[in-house]
Amino acid sequence: MIPITIITWFLGSGKTTLLNHILTSDHGLKIAVVENEFGETSIDSDLIERSSEELIEVSNGCMCCVVRKDWMDAIEKLLDSGKKIDAIVIEASWASEPLPIAQSFLMNDMGGRVKLDSIVCLIDAFNYENLLISHPDIAVGQLESADFIVMNKCDLITPEKTKYLEWLVRRVNAFAPILYTS
Repeated sequence: MIPITIITWFLGSGKTTLLNHILTSDHGLKIAVVENEFGETSIDSDLIERSSEELIEVSNGCMCCVVRKDWMDAIEKLLDSGKKIDAIVIEASWASEPLPIAQSFLMNDMGGRVKLDSIVCLIDAFNYENLLISHPDIAVGQLESADFIVMNKCDLITPEKTKYLEWLVRRVNAFAPILYTS
Protein backbone atom coordinates (compact mmCIF):
# COMPACT_ATOMS: atom_id res chain seq x y z
CA MET A 1 0.00 0.00 0.00
CA ILE A 2 1.23 3.47 -0.88
CA PRO A 3 1.30 5.81 2.15
CA ILE A 4 -0.50 9.15 1.84
CA THR A 5 0.62 12.17 3.88
CA ILE A 6 -1.47 15.35 4.03
CA ILE A 7 0.33 18.67 4.60
CA THR A 8 -1.87 21.52 5.75
CA TRP A 9 -1.93 25.12 7.04
CA PHE A 10 -2.37 28.63 5.73
CA LEU A 11 -0.66 30.34 2.78
CA GLY A 12 2.90 31.37 3.53
CA SER A 13 3.59 28.72 6.15
CA GLY A 14 6.22 26.96 4.03
CA LYS A 15 4.23 24.01 2.62
CA THR A 16 5.49 24.48 -0.93
CA THR A 17 9.05 25.08 0.28
CA LEU A 18 8.84 21.80 2.18
CA LEU A 19 7.50 20.03 -0.93
CA ASN A 20 10.28 21.47 -3.10
CA HIS A 21 12.79 20.18 -0.51
CA ILE A 22 11.20 16.72 -0.56
CA LEU A 23 11.24 16.62 -4.36
CA THR A 24 14.90 17.64 -4.64
CA SER A 25 16.26 15.51 -1.80
CA ASP A 26 18.32 12.43 -2.64
CA HIS A 27 16.15 9.86 -0.83
CA GLY A 28 15.67 7.37 -3.67
CA LEU A 29 11.88 7.46 -3.36
CA LYS A 30 9.40 8.23 -6.12
CA ILE A 31 6.99 10.65 -4.48
CA ALA A 32 3.79 11.90 -6.06
CA VAL A 33 2.53 15.30 -4.94
CA VAL A 34 -1.10 16.35 -5.21
CA GLU A 35 -1.26 20.13 -5.00
CA ASN A 36 -4.13 22.58 -4.85
CA GLU A 37 -3.95 25.26 -7.48
CA PHE A 38 -4.86 27.96 -4.94
CA GLY A 39 -1.35 28.52 -3.57
CA GLU A 40 0.53 31.75 -4.07
CA THR A 41 3.58 29.74 -5.19
CA SER A 42 3.82 26.39 -6.86
CA ILE A 43 6.27 23.57 -7.22
CA ASP A 44 9.53 25.10 -8.44
CA SER A 45 9.40 25.32 -12.23
CA ASP A 46 13.09 24.34 -12.38
CA LEU A 47 12.07 20.90 -11.13
CA ILE A 48 9.61 20.26 -13.96
CA GLU A 49 10.89 17.85 -16.59
CA ARG A 50 7.75 17.08 -18.59
CA SER A 51 4.24 18.43 -18.38
CA SER A 52 0.78 17.32 -19.45
CA GLU A 53 -2.53 19.00 -18.60
CA GLU A 54 -2.81 17.86 -14.99
CA LEU A 55 0.07 15.45 -14.38
CA ILE A 56 3.54 16.92 -14.15
CA GLU A 57 6.74 14.93 -13.87
CA VAL A 58 9.36 16.63 -11.75
CA SER A 59 12.96 15.88 -10.78
CA ASN A 60 13.89 12.48 -9.34
CA GLY A 61 11.01 10.95 -11.33
CA CYS A 62 8.50 12.37 -8.85
CA MET A 63 5.11 13.58 -10.03
CA CYS A 64 2.82 16.47 -9.22
CA CYS A 65 -0.90 16.55 -9.86
CA VAL A 66 -2.78 19.85 -9.67
CA VAL A 67 -6.23 19.32 -8.15
CA ARG A 68 -9.12 21.06 -9.85
CA LYS A 69 -12.02 18.92 -8.68
CA ASP A 70 -11.64 15.90 -6.46
CA TRP A 71 -8.84 14.44 -4.36
CA MET A 72 -9.92 10.90 -5.08
CA ASP A 73 -9.87 11.45 -8.86
CA ALA A 74 -6.37 12.90 -8.62
CA ILE A 75 -5.08 9.96 -6.60
CA GLU A 76 -6.76 7.51 -8.98
CA LYS A 77 -5.07 9.26 -11.92
CA LEU A 78 -1.68 8.95 -10.21
CA LEU A 79 -2.24 5.28 -9.41
CA ASP A 80 -3.33 4.54 -12.98
CA SER A 81 -0.41 6.45 -14.54
CA GLY A 82 1.78 3.36 -14.60
CA LYS A 83 4.59 5.20 -12.80
CA LYS A 84 6.29 3.70 -9.77
CA ILE A 85 5.10 5.60 -6.68
CA ASP A 86 6.56 5.04 -3.21
CA ALA A 87 4.52 7.72 -1.40
CA ILE A 88 1.91 10.40 -2.06
CA VAL A 89 1.94 13.84 -0.43
CA ILE A 90 -1.15 16.04 -0.58
CA GLU A 91 -0.67 19.78 -0.15
CA ALA A 92 -4.03 20.94 1.14
CA SER A 93 -5.27 24.45 0.50
CA TRP A 94 -5.26 26.80 3.49
CA ALA A 95 -9.04 26.59 3.68
CA SER A 96 -9.19 22.80 3.43
CA GLU A 97 -10.07 20.79 6.45
CA PRO A 98 -7.68 17.81 6.50
CA LEU A 99 -10.01 15.47 8.38
CA PRO A 100 -12.53 15.00 5.52
CA ILE A 101 -9.62 14.41 3.13
CA ALA A 102 -8.17 11.83 5.54
CA GLN A 103 -11.54 10.17 6.03
CA SER A 104 -11.84 9.73 2.27
CA PHE A 105 -8.81 7.44 2.33
CA LEU A 106 -9.89 5.68 5.50
CA MET A 107 -13.19 4.81 3.83
CA ASN A 108 -11.71 4.05 0.39
CA ASP A 109 -8.24 2.50 0.17
CA MET A 110 -8.68 2.25 -3.62
CA GLY A 111 -8.64 -1.50 -3.71
CA GLY A 112 -5.88 -1.83 -1.14
CA ARG A 113 -3.48 0.42 -3.08
CA VAL A 114 -3.25 3.34 -0.60
CA LYS A 115 -3.27 3.98 3.14
CA LEU A 116 -3.41 7.18 5.13
CA ASP A 117 -0.03 7.68 6.76
CA SER A 118 -0.27 11.02 8.56
CA ILE A 119 -1.46 14.61 8.65
CA VAL A 120 1.29 17.20 9.04
CA CYS A 121 0.32 20.71 10.13
CA LEU A 122 2.97 23.24 9.09
CA ILE A 123 2.47 26.30 11.30
CA ASP A 124 3.71 29.79 10.44
CA ALA A 125 5.01 30.71 13.91
CA PHE A 126 5.46 34.36 12.94
CA ASN A 127 1.79 34.82 11.98
CA TYR A 128 0.17 32.10 14.08
CA GLU A 129 -1.73 34.33 16.51
CA ASN A 130 -3.17 36.51 13.70
CA LEU A 131 -4.40 33.43 11.85
CA LEU A 132 -5.86 31.93 15.01
CA ILE A 133 -7.82 35.15 15.60
CA SER A 134 -8.90 35.73 11.98
CA HIS A 135 -9.73 32.08 11.10
CA PRO A 136 -10.15 30.22 14.41
CA ASP A 137 -12.29 27.34 13.11
CA ILE A 138 -9.91 26.52 10.27
CA ALA A 139 -6.79 26.85 12.46
CA VAL A 140 -8.18 24.70 15.27
CA GLY A 141 -9.56 22.11 12.84
CA GLN A 142 -6.19 21.72 11.13
CA LEU A 143 -4.28 21.55 14.41
CA GLU A 144 -6.53 19.08 16.17
CA SER A 145 -6.31 16.54 13.35
CA ALA A 146 -2.50 16.71 12.98
CA ASP A 147 -0.31 13.69 13.67
CA PHE A 148 2.80 15.88 13.40
CA ILE A 149 3.23 19.62 13.81
CA VAL A 150 6.04 21.59 12.19
CA MET A 151 6.40 25.03 13.74
CA ASN A 152 8.15 26.96 10.96
CA LYS A 153 9.75 30.42 10.99
CA CYS A 154 10.88 30.05 14.60
CA ASP A 155 13.93 32.13 13.71
CA LEU A 156 11.59 35.13 13.34
CA ILE A 157 10.28 35.00 16.91
CA THR A 158 11.81 34.98 20.39
CA PRO A 159 12.30 31.79 22.41
CA GLU A 160 9.64 33.07 24.83
CA LYS A 161 7.18 33.51 21.97
CA THR A 162 8.01 29.98 20.75
CA LYS A 163 7.17 28.56 24.18
CA TYR A 164 3.95 30.56 24.27
CA LEU A 165 2.93 29.25 20.83
CA GLU A 166 3.72 25.71 21.92
CA TRP A 167 1.42 26.24 24.92
CA LEU A 168 -1.35 27.46 22.57
CA VAL A 169 -0.85 24.50 20.23
CA ARG A 170 -0.90 22.04 23.13
CA ARG A 171 -4.30 23.36 24.20
CA VAL A 172 -5.65 22.07 20.87
CA ASN A 173 -3.39 19.05 20.23
CA ALA A 174 -1.63 17.63 23.26
CA PHE A 175 -0.01 14.62 21.61
CA ALA A 176 1.41 15.39 18.16
CA PRO A 177 5.20 15.77 18.14
CA ILE A 178 6.33 19.32 17.34
CA LEU A 179 9.35 19.99 15.12
CA TYR A 180 10.80 23.50 15.20
CA THR A 181 12.20 24.87 11.92
CA SER A 182 13.46 28.04 10.30
